[in-house]
Amino acid sequence: MTLDGLEILRLDETSRKKNPNYITLFVDLVKKKTVHIAEDKDDTTVVDFIKVLKERGGNPDHITDVSSEMSSAFIKGGKENLPNVEITFDKFHILKIIAYSIS
Repeated sequence: MTLDGLEILRLDETSRKKNPNYITLFVDLVKKKTVHIAEDKDDTTVVDFIKVLKERGGNPDHITDVSSEMSSAFIKGGKENLPNVEITFDKFHILKIIAYSIS
């Protein structure tokens, strides 16, 4: 699968089974398709994704928007490796923090 037109990306982590073995999903939000899955959930997952992106004809400079949870690792990975990106935090995690701070 070529990634030459990738501009809008979603990063999300989930755990495999019931243990803390995390994976990070990289999703093309325009095509609504997962384009990469990485083990773990730290900023190196973004570095690994950039390698795959380039191998598949994509350009990190063309990614302008990333939607993610408020993970400091995702923020760091995005800012350091995607020079033209604006990061938007997803509504679910923002509302979760608000609800927690009210209770």
